[in-house]
Formats: sequence, structure tokens, C-alpha cells
Amino acid sequence: MHTAFLRSAAPTNRPLSLRVAALLCLALLLAVSGWAPTARADGGSNGIGDAGLAQVIERYMAERASRDVSSRLQQGLLVERIPVGSLDEAREEIVSSRRYLDELATLDQARLEARDRLSLEILRWSLEQRTQTERNWWYEFPVTAYTTFDLTVAFGAAAANPLATLTDRQAYLSLLTSMAERIDTTRDRLARQSARGIRLPAPAAAPAAEFFRSLQPRFAALATGIEPRIAPLDTTARAAFSAEVRQRVDGPLERARTALVAALDEAARTGPATVGLSQYPGGKEVYRDLARFHTSLDVDPADLRDYGEARIRRNNGEIEALAQQLQIKGGRAGIRAWLQSEKRFIARSPEDVAGRYRRAMARITPLLPAYFNHQPRAPWGVRRLDAAAEASMTFGYYAPPSASQPVGEYHFNGSRLTDRPLIFTDPIIYHELLPGHHFQIALQLENESLPPFRRRIGEFGFNAYTEGWAEYAAEVAGEMGLYDDPYDRLGRLMLDSFLSSRLVVDTGLNYFGWTLEEARRYMLENTYQSATEIDTETLRYSTAIPGQALGYKIGYRVIDDLRRELRASQGERFDIKAFHDAVLDGGAMPMGILQRHVRSTFGVPTP
Repeated sequence: MHTAFLRSAAPTNRPLSLRVAALLCLALLLAVSGWAPTARADGGSNGIGDAGLAQVIERYMAERASRDVSSRLQQGLLVERIPVGSLDEAREEIVSSRRYLDELATLDQARLEARDRLSLEILRWSLEQRTQTERNWWYEFPVTAYTTFDLTVAFGAAAANPLATLTDRQAYLSLLTSMAERIDTTRDRLARQSARGIRLPAPAAAPAAEFFRSLQPRFAALATGIEPRIAPLDTTARAAFSAEVRQRVDGPLERARTALVAALDEAARTGPATVGLSQYPGGKEVYRDLARFHTSLDVDPADLRDYGEARIRRNNGEIEALAQQLQIKGGRAGIRAWLQSEKRFIARSPEDVAGRYRRAMARITPLLPAYFNHQPRAPWGVRRLDAAAEASMTFGYYAPPSASQPVGEYHFNGSRLTDRPLIFTDPIIYHELLPGHHFQIALQLENESLPPFRRRIGEFGFNAYTEGWAEYAAEVAGEMGLYDDPYDRLGRLMLDSFLSSRLVVDTGLNYFGWTLEEARRYMLENTYQSATEIDTETLRYSTAIPGQALGYKIGYRVIDDLRRELRASQGERFDIKAFHDAVLDGGAMPMGILQRHVRSTFGVPTP
């Protein structure tokens, strides 16, 4: 879950709301060789049947390929720079998106084959979201661990780019320059937002300053880390390149980082104590649009809140009953203290955490063939998060496979282990890896029956689909009998309450005017995270990526409702594996389009 459960990807200069959702879908990457996407056994075309649509998509793909850093990194191509996050970039995105929308409007959709019509609908929906790029630019704060994946990708590119030729080394220097420009642009952006009354809240500024302080060693390593890689060069070339890298790292890059830290320290002293979009001019309207974007449905914040509250009430009743069964002192209200006292849930070390996740993978692996016709070829695993990200992420994120780093992995938070009881271990793995994110994302990458632009998981940010599938997958694990043990069932319900509470807290903070204290009190009363985790979560909802946390349970609801609808209509003929094929084989897409696609696959008309 990018989120808790987060996935990273590198965006281009798409709007941050779209960018983060894509970020939370793509890859930052591991180191095992030998993986490459392959077609399914059932094969299929790589192209678009309609010539006119194919030409539009070909031009679109060519333009994106020149700017899409995440795709270049995933394909093992040279990365010369990252987007700097400027207003000019945002405006260029709008001009480009409108041009392609105009081209799509000239096509006769009625004469398209079903698969081409699906591709057109997916592309059009995404382009329409990008027309909001400039407005969103003013309301987004790109200074948190959740909104700086472009820098994370830059670190990945710096490590992956070859240094053998002069062109390679010039690309490395250009990449360093763009990193400095990105940080300088961020500082300028914060000042321009503040002038419009959109000020970074003080509670978010302080951890952001610490985050950029923590990056100093990683920046320094950009200079020292190249030495073994340039050892084969002749002495003159090696010395010249090393000097140029150090000049950029110690000069523009370090100056930019230091200046941004100073600006964030100032914001921590003088910024508003209140949080959430509703405090800003036009903020409630922006949030409604973000809610629609992140759920890919026409939703109302009040309905989202009500659904979350209903799930919390249901879960509270079942959790109370389990607490009584397990003889937890104080019942449901005593669970947090019970978790701290139960040694079985406290990991001894990060290696112990990884071992527990691996045991969960071993439990579910033999059960998967009964529910799925296809499994990804790419292997999976777990790894600890980078230390710089652990302070501001509650759990971790899934990093999909790439050409250069071929294992899909869950990167877990291995810090402050006494604050992170591991009763959630199994449902997290079922959400993150099997049959959750790794199944969905790796299968999409490997499915050559899809047009290439729909296989590229960093291209679109279908948050409700990716997170909704992962939550649905975690529920399917229960059908497999993996929560029959009362401790396992309790862990799943506790995690469900955590994700359901987001519907209440995210809307509360950004639309209904809740304070941080109100949000934290609600989560303390209805979830089982530590106060430390709740602090980072509420800042995430209110100042990092408002609306993103809505996608988990809303996406799940759509998939679960579709399954119930089809089971009712098909009766004995309903095939769970065929249903999973219908949901997964088209790749990620907006939920409204998914509903129509799955119904069409089963011959059921859309209401």
C-alpha cells in the first residue's frame, strides 16, 4: 500500500495529484538480474487496431518518452534530468493534454473495436485530469517524503546510469544540475504559494525540514560513490569528471538544499498551525476534485465520510467480540496497550520483520492457483526502507520490477520496532505482494496483449484501481482461510479500520474543517496505530497528498460490488478466476471504466 502502503514511481511534470498516484504505482527498484516482461501464454497484439487512434497514441507516446523519467529508468535508459516542478512545466502539460484531447475528439468512437475504445477512454480520462495541472500546482507542497519521489528517482538514475562514455558522464552532470534546480524551484514555489495565502502549515514544515536535512549524506554520496565506477577511465578523464561532480554536489546542489532547509525552518516557526485544504481560498473545491480524481468516481465528501464511519462501526463490533474471546484486558479499548505487552508482536530486529513477511508469503503461495489463472513471472520479496524515508512513512511501499532491478519488493519500515506491533504482518503482505500490488502491477508489465502505453505503470495514476485491488486481494486471503486464527482475523480487522478511518479523517481535515487534534483523537479512538504513526498519517492526509488515501476502500468497494453483482446474475456459472482475469487483464484504469469493462466481459449491461 504506498501508503501505509506506498509504491514509488517517477513522474514527469504531470500534476502532483496525478503524479503521486503514479508515483505510488511505479518503481524504485531492486538488484537481481534476469527479469524482463514477457507475454502471457494467451499472447495477443501489442498494437491498436484503429489507424487513427494508433497515430494519436504513437505521437503521445513519443512525446512522453522524451520526458518520462520513471519510464526511462524502468527501461534501463539513460536519465539526463528530472522535472524541476516549475509552473512553466505545468502549463506545458496543459497545452499538450488539450492538443491530444482535440485529436481524440475527431475520432469516431462508435466504430472502434471494444479494446480500442477502452484504450481511448483510459487515455482521454487521464488527459482530462492533466488539464488541472496549473491549478493543482498552487495547492500542493512538494517537500514531503510522499511528494519528492522525483528526487528518489534521481538517486536511482544516478546509481543506474553508466559512466563509461563522455555522453554518459555529461548525462550524470546534467542530472545533478536538474536536482539542484528542482530544489531551488521548490523553495520559489513555496514563496509564491504563500503570497497567495496558501502557506505550508507549521506542523508539516518541521518534518519536511528534517527530511531535507537527512538527505545531505545521500547528496554527498553522489560524489564519492562514483569513484569505483570510473576506475577504468584514464587518469585525466577520471580526475576531470570527479572534480566536476564534486563541484556540482558541493556547490549548487548543497546550496539549494541548505536554502530550502532554512526556508522550511522559517515556515515551521511562522506557518499556520491549521492544516487541510479547506483553510485556503478555493481549497474545498480543489479537494472535491482531488476526491474525484483519486477515486476516479463522481463522489461527494459526505458520502465518503459516511461509508468510512459505517465500516468503523461494523469493525468495532467484531473487534470487541474478538478482544473478549482473546481475553484482552479492557476489550477493544485495551488493544493498544495489549499489543505493547505481547512479545509475539514485537520484532527483535529488522531481519525479524523481514522473516515474518516471508512466512506470510510462504503461507499464501500454494493457495493462489485456486483463485487465479495467471501469476506474474517476476519474483517478489521484501526489503527495508531507506533510513531517510522511515521517519515520515507509517509502513512502507511496494516497488515493482524493472528491467534493471527485476524483483517486485515490499519496502518495509524497520525503525522504532516497539512502536510497530506486527499483528498486521500477513494482511500487509497480501495487500502489497500476493495477490495484491505485485500480482496486479507485475502482470500488467508482463501482459503483451495490452497496448504498450497501458503496460507502463508510471504513465497513469489510477489510485483507486491499484489500491482497491490490493485491499480486495487482502480480503480474498481471508476467503483462502488465512484469517481463521483469531489473532490473524484481529490483525486484518485492525488494518481495515485503519484504512476505513482514512475516509473519515481525510475528508474531515480537508473538507469539514477538522483540526489535527480532532483527526488524531478519532484515529486513537478507532484505530490501533501508535501515536507516532498517527502523527505521520494525519500530516500525510492534510498536507502531503490530500485525497490519495480515499482510493483504498472506495476502490475495494467497487471491485467487491462488481463481484457480488456478477455472482448474483450468473449464479452457479460464476467463476472466480474468470472474474479476476476480467479485473486484471485490462491493466489499471479508472473505476467507472472498469465497471463498464468487467460487465461487458461477462455480457452484463451497465445500469
